[in-house]
Amino acid sequence: MYLSADKLVDWGQLLDSALKEDIMYFHQRALCDFVFRDAFIKSPEAFSFLSIPEQQINEKGYQMPDDIPSYSFKENRNYISYTNIYCIEESYLAMVNVADECRLMNKSFLFTSAVGKNVTLDDFISLQLRTTSALIKHLQNNWVGRIIHHIKMSFRDIKEGWFNLMVKKWHTYEVSKLSRFMFLVKFRMQDALKNLVMRSLKRLLKLFEEPCEPTKNCVEGMVWGEDLRLLTYKAKHLPIFTVELTIAEGVGAYYTTNPDDFEVEILRIFENAIVLSHTIKQIHPFLLENLKFSDELLLSSVGLADEGVVEYRERILSALRSAVIPVKAYMKEYQQFVPLFSTKIGFYLRNFTSKSPNAVEIKEEANILLNGIKDLEDRIPETLGIGPFEIHIEKLKKFLISQRWAMYKAILDYLSDCLNERIEEISTEFKMILRKLTDKPISIEQLYDIKDWMETIPLNVKNIEDTLKNVLMDYDILDSFCYIQPEDYFSAKWETIGLPYKIFLQIDETVAMHEEEIERLSKLQIGDEATFIEKMDNLTQRVHGLSSATIDISKWQEITVEVRRTWKSLHDCLEFGRLLNQRQKLFGMPVRSYDAIGKLIKEFEPYRNLWTTASDWFKWHEIWMDNPLINVDSDEIERLVAEMHKTMSKCIKVFPDVPAAQQAAMDLKGQMEEFRPLIPLIEALCNPGMRQRHWEKLQMDAGVKIIPSPNLTFKKCLDLGIANAAENLCNLAESAAKEYSIESTLDKMEKDWEDLNLEVIPYKDTGTYIIKVTEDISQLLDEQSILVQTLVFSPYKYAFEEKIMEWEQKLRISQEVLDIWLDTQNKWLYLQPIFSSMDIARQLPNESKKYALMDRTWRRIMKNVNEQPKIMTVCPDLRLLELLKDCSNLLDLVQKGLSEYLETKRMCFPRFYFLSDDELLDILSQAQHPTTVQPHLRKCFENIYKLKFGENLLITHMISGEGEQVEFTSTLYPEGHVEDWLSEVESCMKTTIQGIMKEALIDIRNKKRNDWVLSWPGQVVIAGSQTFWTARVEAGLIQKKLVKYYKTLLRQLDGLRNLVKGKLTKVERQVLSALITIEVHSRDVVIDLLEKGSVDTSDFTWFSQLRYYWLNDGIVLRALNAQFNYGNEYLGNSGRLVITPLTDRCYLTLTSAIHLKFGGAPAGPAGTGKTETTKDLAKAFANQCVVFNCSDQLDVLAMGKFFKGLASSGAWACFDEFNRIDIEVLSVVAQQITTIQKAQQAHQDRFLFEGCDVVLKESCAVFITMNPGYAGRTELPDNLKALFRPVAMMVPNYALIAEISLFSFGFSDAKELAAKITSTFKLSSEQLSTQDHYDFGMRAVKTVIAAAGNLKRENPDMDEKQIVLRALKDVNVPKFVRDDLTLFGGIVSDLFPRMVADTVDYGNLFSTICETILKKGLLDVGEYVTKVIQLYETTVVRHGLMLVGPAGSGKTQDGQDFV
Repeated sequence: MYLSADKLVDWGQLLDSALKEDIMYFHQRALCDFVFRDAFIKSPEAFSFLSIPEQQINEKGYQMPDDIPSYSFKENRNYISYTNIYCIEESYLAMVNVADECRLMNKSFLFTSAVGKNVTLDDFISLQLRTTSALIKHLQNNWVGRIIHHIKMSFRDIKEGWFNLMVKKWHTYEVSKLSRFMFLVKFRMQDALKNLVMRSLKRLLKLFEEPCEPTKNCVEGMVWGEDLRLLTYKAKHLPIFTVELTIAEGVGAYYTTNPDDFEVEILRIFENAIVLSHTIKQIHPFLLENLKFSDELLLSSVGLADEGVVEYRERILSALRSAVIPVKAYMKEYQQFVPLFSTKIGFYLRNFTSKSPNAVEIKEEANILLNGIKDLEDRIPETLGIGPFEIHIEKLKKFLISQRWAMYKAILDYLSDCLNERIEEISTEFKMILRKLTDKPISIEQLYDIKDWMETIPLNVKNIEDTLKNVLMDYDILDSFCYIQPEDYFSAKWETIGLPYKIFLQIDETVAMHEEEIERLSKLQIGDEATFIEKMDNLTQRVHGLSSATIDISKWQEITVEVRRTWKSLHDCLEFGRLLNQRQKLFGMPVRSYDAIGKLIKEFEPYRNLWTTASDWFKWHEIWMDNPLINVDSDEIERLVAEMHKTMSKCIKVFPDVPAAQQAAMDLKGQMEEFRPLIPLIEALCNPGMRQRHWEKLQMDAGVKIIPSPNLTFKKCLDLGIANAAENLCNLAESAAKEYSIESTLDKMEKDWEDLNLEVIPYKDTGTYIIKVTEDISQLLDEQSILVQTLVFSPYKYAFEEKIMEWEQKLRISQEVLDIWLDTQNKWLYLQPIFSSMDIARQLPNESKKYALMDRTWRRIMKNVNEQPKIMTVCPDLRLLELLKDCSNLLDLVQKGLSEYLETKRMCFPRFYFLSDDELLDILSQAQHPTTVQPHLRKCFENIYKLKFGENLLITHMISGEGEQVEFTSTLYPEGHVEDWLSEVESCMKTTIQGIMKEALIDIRNKKRNDWVLSWPGQVVIAGSQTFWTARVEAGLIQKKLVKYYKTLLRQLDGLRNLVKGKLTKVERQVLSALITIEVHSRDVVIDLLEKGSVDTSDFTWFSQLRYYWLNDGIVLRALNAQFNYGNEYLGNSGRLVITPLTDRCYLTLTSAIHLKFGGAPAGPAGTGKTETTKDLAKAFANQCVVFNCSDQLDVLAMGKFFKGLASSGAWACFDEFNRIDIEVLSVVAQQITTIQKAQQAHQDRFLFEGCDVVLKESCAVFITMNPGYAGRTELPDNLKALFRPVAMMVPNYALIAEISLFSFGFSDAKELAAKITSTFKLSSEQLSTQDHYDFGMRAVKTVIAAAGNLKRENPDMDEKQIVLRALKDVNVPKFVRDDLTLFGGIVSDLFPRMVADTVDYGNLFSTICETILKKGLLDVGEYVTKVIQLYETTVVRHGLMLVGPAGSGKTQDGQDFV
């Protein structure tokens, strides 16, 4: 062991010093003795009070003692000379030189403290490494070299004897004095080297400890505080290191050099120096050249594990660690600037301007930013000393200030732009007035419109000027910030200010111009009137000319053109006359009547109708007769002829005084009537269903031969005598139309399937495919099957009968093929991953062979369909149908064998009954990987969420869904089959809970209550507390000390409430919440006992309670006369139900039913706690409780499998909505439950259930819950009712439940707040509108309580009323319609008077939502953003939710934006 540097001494120096001190002391003492004796002799009277001893003088001198033996001086001298290495002068001088060289080492150090100014970590490390390296090289070369040189020079003349450096034999060297001399030199050098290292380490320690002195008392978790210029931790000495503090997006505040790196790097140079000190070679090989030495002969130095080294290292690291703590704390204070650092100016501006701020709001924001800039300048220093560190913040400070300046400038630029836009708008309005004033009117109407508009100009200008004044006031805000506007903005502003004056100057000029225009336009008006009268005269003559002219139908084309031209001129004159009348009014002229033109139009209209209809008739008649029939639209003929015939009938009535015109109309009407009978012939000839067979039949029946051709006209058909065969032709056309409909239907069917393919997609990595039949294909197949059946019974089918039957068969086979194909595919998809597992294949060899046979056929079919996927090519195949049937039958056999295999696994581990086949197969197919069972543990156990696997898959802990970990008392390895080691886990779980319970009950007497509840798992704390409570209450009843225990109970509750308000982990908080809920009930029970004066443990008030006892090394539960063993199922840290009087009654009924081996049947409306009470009772018993939601789809087999699992595992089952099961199934279920209960009553360990020998555990029980009043519910058979003890569950005590729940969350005034919550929901249910999605029952109350609990944890110091108010609003406001929001606000304002909910700061959530909405091209409307936030808040307190609202209200988009 080597002494540390501060304990090192130079023993020679110490001896010299002590000797000198002794000599000087005795010398001074002798002188003093002489002086004093001389004075005493000369003046004895002065020292009469003293007597001094006589001085004894040895007159004979020194006499040798008689007992000293004689010896030979020569012999002793020779012996000393033989043994002493300093027997010759050369050895002495050599050692003196070596000692001198070693003493010179005292001035050297491996580290330098002359760092100068503070440096970065890299520079510091580099400097120290260079210093260490340079000194080590000096030692390796110069120091060792000089020592070698001194020894060589001292012994250079010695050629033989003890100090011969040229010795050649090793044994000679070993016995020589030179060997001892060399060892002494080595030890001197090693001592000097060790001294050097320790002195260097001491220097390094001093280098760090002195500047770290202010930070030595800092502890982890310290908070720096708001003062960023605090100098408390500044060292008296200059800092060593410089670090730069900065911020990065996504990282936050950080140092460019990680503070944790200092410890690592300093430790590196520390250890490097020690390691390098071991690299200096010994001098032996260099001096004794004729002897062989190892190449690795090095001087030893101090080791890394030496006591002194460890001490220095720990002190240095401790100093650095304590110094880093305030450095990190200081860095955390800069997290507040991360949002400012990360702010994108553009996004900030968009977010700020999205609310359209006015100038005053912008001014306030600008002032806030200016104050923020000043605050940054004042708060943030440019550098700060903390222990050995100098923090540089100047760059960050400049950037943050520049950010605020940029935001400040951005909003002022925005204000400037907005004001300029408004100036531009005002300028545009002024300029538009100016431009309109300078416009020259082109008509009198326009002139008078302008004059009327000019009267409004003063008022409009005044309004615009008022707006301008407001804008200029906003400009004053810009000026108050000394904002320099762009030149064009400045010019536009002052130009706009001068525009009103220009407008009023322009008005005077415009008035003068209008006077001139009125005079000019009045002259034009007079000329227009004269021209109009002349034009009217001409039109009158033309109309009379056309009316009186001789009517010649043969000239219909020329006459029609003239009539249409005249009609247009008449209407033009009518419009112009109206315009002239308007202008006459404007000029103040007499208004002349132009009614003659209207009379002229009325007079001419019959002639116009006659000639235009005649023109249309002749044109259409020619088309119908002479155009090819393929171009004739036969559907329009009837309508057109009817309209023209109606017009001619009117004309005949209109022209009684014009015989020529009347006759023309009658002639045209007669032509139309002659043509009408031919219309059905044209329609028949144009029928698209007419085929060659029809024309041949026409020729055969009527003797008319018509050959259809593209040039065939109706006129040619008439020439061929078609009119004589009209009846035959019409009948044939009708039949042709029906047949054409059938033909079109068949063609359409064929065309519909032409491009339809089966969707064939590769299935995973199997190398084969699966098909996907779309809804469109299924619908088309169904529709066409019905359509074909209709065609089969059509009387016109004979021409297409063969094709119809062919399609009927195709569609029928295709339907069968697709049905069995999809069914087989579903089976294959289910079994494929199962038999891909080698574990399953190995355990089911027969089924594997059958599956492999089917798989080959399946792959061949899928390969063919992939190559040819057309539906009507693949599906209508009888051979394919048979292959698919064979595959389906094989899969049925395989599935049956698989089910039997799964049944054997479930029998081994009954909890597998609670897993579906898929889940169980997932476990079994990965049995070689035990960790894959983790996702399914929650269904096998009450609350084992996962297991903790250690090294070599050793199972050490069970972990609950809430994150609580409980270590197994005995660990196990997952060896063997999965059902075997899971059974071991179950056994280990129960043993562990029982063992921990025993330890906790012993520990409860040795620890303080508040410490004990946080020291054990939640389940153990609750059960242990109940056991202790039972014992104390019974002791209190017996010893008459119940009042005293009641006070103790209150103190414990207060302690728990105070504890829950403190800083706790999530798991600890859940433990306390559940414990308080149970403890409050315990308190209420004690109060009830005191009020009723109970004095004995047999009193019914106490006897009816659920009591816990520790008997026979385990917990036993008692209620009335019933006794039950504690199940020791791990419950984790789940919450517990508030126990109300209704809950107590339910517990009493259910426990009595279990004692008598019956089931329980809580019944009542929704939300009364039927299922939850059953589950909570199971937690009290520590039994697994499986809740099963019943439906009318349940069958007897599924129920039988479930009952097997219950009986074998000893679990409880709660069948929710039991009366939804079909009555036929319920009858069988009654027999199944009867079998189990009879076996329990007979105390059997095994019993026969549906032909199977099943294990029976006495703890199993069946419970059912029902809502009797709901529609679709079945009345239970009498034999089933008799198996269950009914419990009527009414409306729970909301106020009590809310009070206890709030109390468990740490609320002090829980009773008052609970009353406010329940009153809110009561009033809401009475006053608000009736909506389907409104719920004011127990679930709503629990949700508000959960939200209040979350807020209480986040804000422990917040006012409790404020918390409840916010919880009520957060939970309820999102679901209320707009009209109800006002009513709800009134309700909460009455219940929480003079209290306003605090504004919630959503941080980055609001800005992120807005950014997401804008990215999607939507508008970030405030109300919509609020709805997205409400959706987020609802997800926090709800497991599931729905978005309700009318179409187009944004429900889908709201959900997408939230995600």
